Amino acid sequence: MKRKRKTKLFGAFLGFVMALALFVAPAAGGEIDDLKAQIKALMERLEALEAREKKMKADMMAAQEAARKKAVATGDFPGSWKMPGSDTSVSFSGYVKLDAIHGKRSAAG
Repeated sequence: MKRKRKTKLFGAFLGFVMALALFVAPAAGGEIDDLKAQIKALMERLEALEAREKKMKADMMAAQEAARKKAVATGDFPGSWKMPGSDTSVSFSGYVKLDAIHGKRSAAG
């Protein structure tokens, strides 16, 4: 009789545990689905941020290239520079001559 009673108790306990497992499993499954959805959303956001960063780097490189083209560059020969927007090298050379005479004015004059 004791043995039958233990078997019934064990069977009842086992049934309770299985019923509890059936109720907990869908909750855990739903939680796992939620986590998967969150991971997917985070991956999409990461990919969007990486694409945005790549576009920003490309824009920055294009802006630097445009600024470099507009900047005054060293010319093809010493002392010259290139005119912006062209391949023409320009320089100024020569000298300036100034003749001046300073003297006193005469009173008779």
